[in-house]
Amino acid sequence: MNQEPIKVHVFNFSPDENSGESLYLETKFFRNEDGEVFTNQELTLHSHCKSASMNLSGIQITPEILRNLADELESKRPPNCIHRSIFVQW
Repeated sequence: MNQEPIKVHVFNFSPDENSGESLYLETKFFRNEDGEVFTNQELTLHSHCKSASMNLSGIQITPEILRNLADELESKRPPNCIHRSIFVQW
C-alpha cells in the first residue's frame, strides 16, 4: 500500500519512564476508494539502542478493548499496589 495516511496517532504506554525503555502503539488512518476509513497499527518496544516492532495485521487495539483491559487490571490489582512498573514475586 503506497497510500498516505489521513491521520497518524502515536500512544506511549510509559510516558514517565526515563530508563531507556518504552512501548508505543502507532495507529495510521487511511481512506479507501469507497470512502471508508481503516487503520493499520504497529506496536514498537524500544529498549535503549534496540527496538522491535510488530504489525498488528488482523486485529486492532480499539478503545473498547483498552477499556476492558483497564477494567480487568483494576479488578485483579492486589490491595496497596502502586502504579509503577516493578517486579513483584507472587
